[in-house]
Amino acid sequence: MLVPAAAVALAGIGLWLAWGRLAALGRSEAAADAQIREALANQVRASLEDVYGFRGGGTLDLHPVRYADVAPLLEGERAVVTAMLEAEGRAVWREQVAAVSYLGRERFHMRPCSIALWCAEGDQFARLRSVLAFLFRRHDALAAAARPAARRVLAWQIRAERETAEVGEDLETAPPTGAPTRERSRLSLRLEGGRWVAAGR
Repeated sequence: MLVPAAAVALAGIGLWLAWGRLAALGRSEAAADAQIREALANQVRASLEDVYGFRGGGTLDLHPVRYADVAPLLEGERAVVTAMLEAEGRAVWREQVAAVSYLGRERFHMRPCSIALWCAEGDQFARLRSVLAFLFRRHDALAAAARPAARRVLAWQIRAERETAEVGEDLETAPPTGAPTRERSRLSLRLEGGRWVAAGR
């Protein structure tokens, strides 16, 4: 039977060990947080393939890429990261080329890796990719219906937050005769059943 002094001592040792484990965990989380932020700060370029989906092609080259409001959450061997992504680049699909600027909140996953210490798993542009795929398909459908006038997208300005997105669209239309005309339009999107649709539909 333990005497009271021994019991107190053992309880103290237990508390000290528990505190040590918590402190080590806190240090590892702080280190991971710093490493994730540094890895994202160094990721200034990105290239996306098959943006159209279903092997339909379409590429997006981004530079510069910037991450703000980075909030990592460790979940075992990986981290779930929420961040505001700001990027500029060029989209190419079929015979179209358009400038793209993007500001949106993305949620993605990262894992420890040997080179950058933490590497994204490839889903850090999921929201941008899905919005752009919608715009590709929408443009192709409208362009097919607009012939013989040629309709070309010059640029998209995309802002996405949660389940909505606002898109500025710069177009050039070339009629069979006469000079091409340019126009700017605005499109509101919303997520519906996991896919983007034009608001108001």
